[in-house]
Amino acid sequence: MNLAMKIILGVLVVAALFLGYKIYEKKTGGMSPVTELGEGETRVEVDATSIADETGAIPAADAKILRADFNSDASAEEKEKYFNLINKYAVATTDLDISNCNSQPFVTEIKQGDSLTLINNYPKSQTVRIGMNIEHTVEANSSKVIKADFGYGAGSYGFSCQTKPGVAGIIVTRDISN
Repeated sequence: MNLAMKIILGVLVVAALFLGYKIYEKKTGGMSPVTELGEGETRVEVDATSIADETGAIPAADAKILRADFNSDASAEEKEKYFNLINKYAVATTDLDISNCNSQPFVTEIKQGDSLTLINNYPKSQTVRIGMNIEHTVEANSSKVIKADFGYGAGSYGFSCQTKPGVAGIIVTRDISN
């Protein structure tokens, strides 16, 4: 292989890596364990400690299950336990505080299609990713009203944000007829 072919091959490899990263960044927001945070931002580590919210403290064992990436391959028993915990800790409200990505309440229950106010009292903007492809950015010290319709009907939708890896909270939409 001559020098020109090696250079072309090298350029193609670099281009492929760059394109792969751009696809990853688009799908995930570029979040990784080594993502740089802005000045004054802190990464909140996910652990198995209890979650304190409007329902009181969610015990560590329950918090661990709620914060896990729920998987459609889970056993019927695991699914039942997960959904029982969601129902146990769900707080019916139209306001969800996402300040510093500490969801209050952790499990929010709302009627499918109703308005949900995302509140950010943090001095930096917060971006939440609901499910796999819905993102909302709430500017610093402000709020944003969104429609509780995430494309798949009534159900539970985990959400994450840029300063907290894993599940930051759960929004449960219910199909409640008047």
